[in-house]
Amino acid sequence: MSSTLTELELFHRFIGEKISNGSRDLDLQEAVKAFRAYQDQLAHLHQDVQPALEGSQRGECQPFDAEALKKRITERLASRGIAE
Repeated sequence: MSSTLTELELFHRFIGEKISNGSRDLDLQEAVKAFRAYQDQLAHLHQDVQPALEGSQRGECQPFDAEALKKRITERLASRGIAE
């Protein structure tokens, strides 16, 4: 059995999330339109992330350093006159 979900299964999950988060008033057309928009967003995200994934596969990455990132952000904000 394939691990790839069918479009119907993805739609089912999407609607289940909407319902569990309180969006019970969507009609079918609105639900399908929202699902299509969500699928488009995912496709764009995959396109945006693909170069980083390829770089990672080539070994062109390094571990995430949260402290270094915080430091760079703090320095950038400070250079703009924004304090903590």
